[in-house]
Amino acid sequence: KFLGSAKYGSKFQLHWTTKWLFIVAVANKTTFFNCTHCHQELSCSHQGEKDVTHHLESAVHRENSRVISQQQRIAFLPVLDPLTDQVTHTEVKVTALFAVHNIPLATADHLGPLLKDIFPDSQIAKHLDGSNDRCLEKMNPLTVRIFDLQRHIVTTQLLDLCLTTGIHAATVEGIFSKIDEKMTSREIPWQNCVGFSVDNTSVNLGKNNSINIRVQGKNKSAYFMGCPCHIIHNTASTRGSEFSKVSGLDVEDFCIDLTSFCRDGVLSAFVKKLLGKFIQVQIIKNDVSLQDVDFANPDNQLPDESLCVGLVTKQTVYRLTNEGDISPATKKKFFSAVRAFYSSVTKYAFKKLPLNNEELKNATFVSFDVKEDCTFEQVEYFVDRYKHLFSLNPAEMEMLQDEFVDYQLLHRSEIPHYVWVEATLQTDTNDTVTCYRMDTVWAHLSNVKSPAGHMRFPSLLRLARLVLVLLHSNADEKRLFSLIRKNRTPFRPNLGLDGTLSSIIQVKLANPEPCFKFESTKEVIKKAKGATWEYNKKHR
Repeated sequence: KFLGSAKYGSKFQLHWTTKWLFIVAVANKTTFFNCTHCHQELSCSHQGEKDVTHHLESAVHRENSRVISQQQRIAFLPVLDPLTDQVTHTEVKVTALFAVHNIPLATADHLGPLLKDIFPDSQIAKHLDGSNDRCLEKMNPLTVRIFDLQRHIVTTQLLDLCLTTGIHAATVEGIFSKIDEKMTSREIPWQNCVGFSVDNTSVNLGKNNSINIRVQGKNKSAYFMGCPCHIIHNTASTRGSEFSKVSGLDVEDFCIDLTSFCRDGVLSAFVKKLLGKFIQVQIIKNDVSLQDVDFANPDNQLPDESLCVGLVTKQTVYRLTNEGDISPATKKKFFSAVRAFYSSVTKYAFKKLPLNNEELKNATFVSFDVKEDCTFEQVEYFVDRYKHLFSLNPAEMEMLQDEFVDYQLLHRSEIPHYVWVEATLQTDTNDTVTCYRMDTVWAHLSNVKSPAGHMRFPSLLRLARLVLVLLHSNADEKRLFSLIRKNRTPFRPNLGLDGTLSSIIQVKLANPEPCFKFESTKEVIKKAKGATWEYNKKHR
């Protein structure tokens, strides 16, 4: 029986890439091909090679091929010419300048001739050249947070923009398959993924089918966390736009604190301050846990005259009451609404904030100022959680405990003053330091030696580095989107998301120094030459 139109399944053939250099395979789609001239994914399932030739004969492809063929090829010096590396090094530095300062790439077309005219006696300038390159796609930036052993700080780098297209672009399956593909292609084992941070959406944190479930399936030890910064923001925005004015809480200050490395009690301080606006202080102090506070009970709440509504608001309410403009009943209704508002906000905060998160509770041992209040059980927690990375025998565990005790006994004066200056992250209005970068402090501790000349904290250092790279929010990804908006502007709308734009973002994140201080390694120069050869090959 014929139930409908015929079904075809012609697959991509590898020899097409030799016959047409601009025709390439599409990952995980065996019945599709990609035309790099047109930046299109097209089906070849119907007639195979004839589908390809049909596309090549189209007016759109012919026009794109004509434009590409007219693009200037990049000139090469002879391989053995001593100027070769110098010229390539200069071109790489100029490229870094373009990336850092968001300069339109078309400027490169005139920069080469300009430099040749300005510096007619320079052999390097004579050989400089420049070129530029040219849907509906969803970006899912995949960043990695690492302890950079060269810069001695925790850094975030862009691994890939993880572009997804089509009807499955925003689904769990589409997003995670792209993430898994990028991890696999770079030979990064999921067992090395100690944590994963995402937005607080159902696609990411859903209980049945989400990115969380997929990641846990790959590595059940991975620490998965939403974004507390978003939760605090939602606590304000979803419960009233006047939250900050009424409560007196500076939401931005708390978001800054959250990005500090494992600062103890920040979330608890937020909730305590919130409760203090409408709950009796003695009730808050008497309860063992903040969650035990019965904030909905009117008997535990402050009287109307003590509720925090802001000084101006309180004075206005009482003035209008005394003048007879509002009745006592209206005033009572107003304060009842204030109580309902605070109760709603507090309920939301208790529900969403990770107040009982075991990872955050146990991570505080890396904070130098609170180390004496910590216990070895906090260290053991991470050894046990990541036992596939820390398989320590009893003797090694005893050595780790000795290192921890030695670390607790370490006096602040044993760390040089310049380290504390470099580690300063936040100060108050009186220039008093309120927060330090613990990654900078631990970078110094990695060089501290014992009297015998050995590393003083070898095992504890490995564990501390793991704790320091655990994600506490997705603020880095938000900064990444900001970078993308600054680079893909109306003046540069054609930057390829999975090509030029991705590369520019990677350069920006990997090189925090000013562009004129950037020095390319021999490996970078070699790769730059390879990329140039590839460009010329595609533009024959």
